[in-house]
Amino acid sequence: MFAFLFLSLWTTFVSSEMADVRGIVSNIQTIDADQFDAVVSQQPSLVLFYAPWCGHSQRVMPDFEVVASTFTTDADADADADDSEPPQPTVLIARVNVDKHRHFAKRFNLFGFPTIKYFNKGPWSTTEQGSKYTGGMDAASMVDFINGKAGTKYALQPRSTWVRNLVPKMFEAVALDPTRHVLVQFHAPWCTECTSFNGIWETVGKTYRSDDRLVVLASVDADKYRELGQQQDVTSYPTVKYYPGYSSSSTKQPEETIGVQADGNAIPEDVSGSFSRIYNGGMTSTDLVDFINQVAGLERVVGGDIHREAGRSSALDESAGLFVAALGSGRKTDGENIMTGPVKEEQERLCGEGEEGNGGGGGGGGLMCQGAKVYAKTMNKILGHVDGVGWAAKELERLELLIQDVDVNHVQRTEMMLRRNVLEAFRE
Repeated sequence: MFAFLFLSLWTTFVSSEMADVRGIVSNIQTIDADQFDAVVSQQPSLVLFYAPWCGHSQRVMPDFEVVASTFTTDADADADADDSEPPQPTVLIARVNVDKHRHFAKRFNLFGFPTIKYFNKGPWSTTEQGSKYTGGMDAASMVDFINGKAGTKYALQPRSTWVRNLVPKMFEAVALDPTRHVLVQFHAPWCTECTSFNGIWETVGKTYRSDDRLVVLASVDADKYRELGQQQDVTSYPTVKYYPGYSSSSTKQPEETIGVQADGNAIPEDVSGSFSRIYNGGMTSTDLVDFINQVAGLERVVGGDIHREAGRSSALDESAGLFVAALGSGRKTDGENIMTGPVKEEQERLCGEGEEGNGGGGGGGGLMCQGAKVYAKTMNKILGHVDGVGWAAKELERLELLIQDVDVNHVQRTEMMLRRNVLEAFRE
């Protein structure tokens, strides 16, 4: 059942082009109240009216992104085509956050989320209602609907993938990158186990979608590129191989044992022109995410969130408790001393001495370093805020709402989750 709207006015909010979960600009245009009539009337448009907290809205968004990609990609190709056929009309795929623009609920007779409406090209007045879309909520159904209404012939674009498809000429550049942890799945199109595993591989790739500076998931069609498969000692499908990056600053050494086989023995080193290992662990998304977290020093859960304890430190949690107790009893000076004493010392230990001002962290510049900085910043904020420690509880509520907002990209969501995790230590 769709979530019901409560009709009330809210201050309008101006938003720019939205970024998707990877921080890449989305093909869906986000429209604010002031722009709506001017933008939508310029061409045939399909508009999604949604609420960021609505589960149904969240579930339809990936398909709506495919629809937007279809009309963007094909439109670009059509514009570049050199033939006598007239170009197809441009179609706008857009969305409006009705939770921010609540008066739209009354204007467009919206009674649930999500609602999709089709608008013909203008000119039209501000009383234009558009026509409600009642078809399937999958990308193919929506593309067929638009083609029928707008007289276009756009072909459904394939879904974006979170996994790189490698060919021989680019294999070494990607797999042997010394700065990244690279996992490659070798598969064959006729392999039924590979077909079922592809969905798992895609899920794992999506989990690390904003960690591409550190982790890469890739695939090779070893049936098509048999010589490459042979070079990599691939004898069955699917085979996953791990290519660890060993940069000059890496703390890991090639002889370090990473992962175990089902029989409990260490994963063997495969010496075939480059350092690599055949992955013999579990083949579920959870198994693979646990393995990548271990070797790359990350704390993801399947899907891309971070653990609720990520960025937390028992020593800093203890300092946070003492800090809250000090302020609660009116001992502000003691609170300041905690921040400038043990908290600063622990931050320097986790980040590397002298790195406390570096947003990227120092020697330990992962989530623990980033989390340590959040402890210090939170204490500083509380000391200067009129609500004191009460600010932390309000900030926690705000972050929980923002984390659910589909307009927040994956990098931002991770940062918010880290702040949320640390703020839990400051609960009164």
